[in-house]
Amino acid sequence: MRTSLNYARAGLGLRARLITGLAAAGLVLSGLGLAALNSTAASADTPVGAAPATSVATSSATAAGTPDTSLLTQLIASFGNFDTSAFTPDSLKPVASAVIDAEALLRDPGDATQAEVDAAVAELIDAASQLKAATTTPQPTVTVTVPGPTVTATDADPEPAEQTQAAADLGDILAALATFDPTRYTPASAGALTQAMTAAKALLATKNPTAVELEGELRDIAAAAAKLVPVAPAAAAPAANAAALSVLASHRPAIKGTVKHGRTVRVNTYRSKWTAGTKLVVKWYVNGKKVAATAKLKLKSSYTGKKLVVKVTGTQSGYKAATRSSKAKKIR
Repeated sequence: MRTSLNYARAGLGLRARLITGLAAAGLVLSGLGLAALNSTAASADTPVGAAPATSVATSSATAAGTPDTSLLTQLIASFGNFDTSAFTPDSLKPVASAVIDAEALLRDPGDATQAEVDAAVAELIDAASQLKAATTTPQPTVTVTVPGPTVTATDADPEPAEQTQAAADLGDILAALATFDPTRYTPASAGALTQAMTAAKALLATKNPTAVELEGELRDIAAAAAKLVPVAPAAAAPAANAAALSVLASHRPAIKGTVKHGRTVRVNTYRSKWTAGTKLVVKWYVNGKKVAATAKLKLKSSYTGKKLVVKVTGTQSGYKAATRSSKAKKIR
């Protein structure tokens, strides 16, 4: 009794398109489009009544405010043409639910966002990766009576054809993933896909892998590809010419006047000592707390016993900003 998908019933070309579509969709959803998969899907044999495979498009907005639904449409078409009897009813329920939600989204795509479309694609892929093959019934036996011993024969086993097709599908996906760059994704998600690819290559290198084993590797790759998480873009580097900024000529400011509560003090910025054209900003601090940004400051009684400092910041295009502080004075 075999548990693999029945290629004879589901169609070799359809299964190839489904698995290829899952892997491609996962990569496109994560920002890695694989154009090479288009030819893989198109070259697969198409069963009677099945829609031809379409090319896989990168999931991006086709126009300002309009989400790209081509990938979602393709996946819905693929799910609408496979043989549901090849899978268990319980594992088909999430697929049916995901398809219904996706079709509802496509009925009025103008109100959908790209994030909602991508989420629908991800839901379809996740549901498909959880599909479980239905247990096939034993193949009928035919007893042929001939003179002499009785010979028992069985119908032709489709395993060799399924094995050949599954191996070809797996090889095609591995070839398409040759350009996969793990540095573009989080280590955990990229590591899962790399591990699945390594296991698939090892299986193909064995002498006689079964269709069940090959199909398992196809599912593992599709699931890992769907869960790829792109890394955040690196922070922008500082401007290359930052180090080339000129240094402002500056001078330490001074507090003028009687530093006593109730009195008004002012700042001497020594403007003539600064680079010509420099804009100066004055700020007063009492015990390290900014209290004003004016040329003069009236000292409050609450300032008594505290230290007063004035800071002057100079800025000018093409120069690095400079801030100078006065000597601290105790407020009486």
